[in-house]
Amino acid sequence: MMTTTVTTMNSGASSRDDDCRFLGDYASYMLGCGATCERITRNVARMANAVGAKADLMILPSHIVVTLIDNSSGERCQCSTARTSVPVSYNINTRLSNLSWRVAEGRCS
Repeated sequence: MMTTTVTTMNSGASSRDDDCRFLGDYASYMLGCGATCERITRNVARMANAVGAKADLMILPSHIVVTLIDNSSGERCQCSTARTSVPVSYNINTRLSNLSWRVAEGRCS
């Protein structure tokens, strides 16, 4: 079971909370299936850029912390996600990487 906690760093709820939660869960699955930290960082940055934001990641052995910063407003939100326990799978790793390209190219919302 994956646990994701989102914290908005501004007053009120962030319009980026769902994006941040998705990117945290995505990164968690990538880490769980054996992706390298570099690949996780590139893929998350690619998708964040597609939605008009910048992502900063802190990748730990059992958790990933994603800070998402809106490019236009500077609004920030942060999520912490426990690594997903899935078997190492380069097939899943490749499919998740392909998802990041589809999002970046506007073929998937």
